Amino acid sequence: MIGLLAGAVRMTSLEDLPPAIGQDEAGNGYDGHCLWETGRDRWGHVLPVLLEGFGRFDYRPALYAYVVAPFTAIFGPDRLILATRFPAALLGTISVFALYGLVRRLDRPDTGLWAALLLAVSPWHIHLSRIGHEATLTPTLVIVGLYFLVRSNLIGRPTRMTIKPLRSTSLSSAAVVLGLTAHAYASMRVFVPAMLLVGFWIYRSQLITRWREAGSRRKMVIAVALVALLWAPMGYTAVTAWDHLSARSFEQSIFHQGWPLREAVMTGITQYVGHFGWRWLVSTGDPSIINSIPGLGQMAYVTMPLALLGCVGLLRTLRRDPGRRLLLAWGLAHPLAASLAISGAHALRSATGIGAFAWLAAIGVRELRRWLGVREIRTRALVTILVSVAILSNAGWTVHCLVRTSRDPEVQATYQHDFVEAVTKLRSSWRRYDRIFISDRTSTEHLWRADQLYVYLLLGLPVPPEEFQAWSKPIRYRNDKASFHVVTAAGPFVFTTRSDRLDAEFKSRPHDKVMIIGRPGDVIGGRLVCRVLGANGEIRFELTEVGPRQPR
Repeated sequence: MIGLLAGAVRMTSLEDLPPAIGQDEAGNGYDGHCLWETGRDRWGHVLPVLLEGFGRFDYRPALYAYVVAPFTAIFGPDRLILATRFPAALLGTISVFALYGLVRRLDRPDTGLWAALLLAVSPWHIHLSRIGHEATLTPTLVIVGLYFLVRSNLIGRPTRMTIKPLRSTSLSSAAVVLGLTAHAYASMRVFVPAMLLVGFWIYRSQLITRWREAGSRRKMVIAVALVALLWAPMGYTAVTAWDHLSARSFEQSIFHQGWPLREAVMTGITQYVGHFGWRWLVSTGDPSIINSIPGLGQMAYVTMPLALLGCVGLLRTLRRDPGRRLLLAWGLAHPLAASLAISGAHALRSATGIGAFAWLAAIGVRELRRWLGVREIRTRALVTILVSVAILSNAGWTVHCLVRTSRDPEVQATYQHDFVEAVTKLRSSWRRYDRIFISDRTSTEHLWRADQLYVYLLLGLPVPPEEFQAWSKPIRYRNDKASFHVVTAAGPFVFTTRSDRLDAEFKSRPHDKVMIIGRPGDVIGGRLVCRVLGANGEIRFELTEVGPRQPR
């Protein structure tokens, strides 16, 4: 039942909740489509380790695009938004099962069930499982990697390890997952080394014992070789293209802003502590509409008191239980990457800790039952029912907020829902036009945005990868220090509706058949084909056809 609940809240209406699709999602989806069709990304790079995104500092690991690639073939080119988001929903559901298996082996079976339920209804995890961002990989890789390590009997309860032999298949699977972390979201470069160091210290005696066993040593060497093999491409990239690999991290680092060292350190400490505060966890969460469900914290309301009780149980058993020490390290390590960046508390960069909070709150359920002195079966069942109802009620509120905010004009504008609708209306007819002019006007008053419009065209029409790779794509930066580029034209698409530019274009090529996707007031004359309306009924775009020799 928990698995069905997890799948339902992650896979239902993926194309519409959140509305439209974010530009990073669209980039990952189209790159996945290109990789499947041509073996190259959208810019023509063959099987890249890093994807070139939207600027000179925007290079990102390519793993999620490779995960998306086969789904673009399964769902077809007409449903690339679904193909982009479905792997995140699938992996999010898998991580719920994996957390149950992990906690069941390191803690208790009933604690594993509670942890799985709390992860299934976590607002943080639900949102992250419904967007096609590369950060969606991080909680799954962490949880699944730990699960296979424990299942292999390399780490775990000492009593269990002395009885069970080392499982080579599970250990190899853990090595593969650990190797893939090098190609996941950049925050893993901070989190994984920290967890490896602490994990080795916690389980040092068991690891040394395993190493002394001849059969186990060979399996451990094979696992290390697998990790090295999977890390090798990123290592090679670090040597040959360090500027690409490090550009985004250096741009965002608190130590590369020209601040005094004391100020940078204090900023990092303040941001680290902020990840454990009420406002971040429960009240407001990440202020970015793209990164979380607007109006909700990272945790469900009912999870916070359970997590506080879990802290009591954690500290009470910390000395005698290495699994609890691993949980403590997990919880303390997850904000490191976000704390070192100028953006502060960040739902994507700290997503490695989602599973730790679910486990901690599950321990809180056990503590609650212990404090109430629950011994009789009826009383225990009553407490279980009450806690379950509270958790599921909070899950209902989370889904309500997800649906309600998706209709909010500001949320729709952030996802550029209006432009996605315009692209949908153009899908069947765009090849009939010689040129298509698209407005790049922005307005705070009207909530008009124009960010990386070209990638929405690529994904929404869609444009065949070979065509885009062959097109001329003029690019400009707003200034020398700008991180992100602006594609001013791509093939028949020109991203402007300025009157002087249109006049010049019509004079130079008067016989072209033209479509103009403009904001209200952009176009005078021509034949109005259709309008795109916003959530409040206001006109967002007008699609106007201008034939040969016709005035605007």
